[in-house]
Amino acid sequence: SWAVDGVRNCLYHGKPGTPPSKYNKSWKRGDVVGFAVDLVKGRILVSVNGTFHPGLSGLSNGAVFEVDVEKCGGGLYGAVSMRQGRAIINCGEDAFKFLPPQDGGEYVSLCNAGV
Repeated sequence: SWAVDGVRNCLYHGKPGTPPSKYNKSWKRGDVVGFAVDLVKGRILVSVNGTFHPGLSGLSNGAVFEVDVEKCGGGLYGAVSMRQGRAIINCGEDAFKFLPPQDGGEYVSLCNAGV
């Protein structure tokens, strides 16, 4: 599993107990956080208010994780967890407020992905 924490500025991946990596962007109340997965290049990308900031060292355009898609035989599933507050989740049933990554990839909303 992969997780992004914009409050603690951490990225999580690996076995339980694996220390998190530093995430260089945070979000706050009212921000629009976007997630995109590039299944061709094997990347998970994150935006805040429409801007895909540089992710981990060596990754660009909001990419925060590299994913070996071949090892995800059961698929990838999105999830949200919060300690407090509220969120509106839009998987494409409404128009997105911001564009997907403009990196030449082909991004499709979950509602239109046929899953």
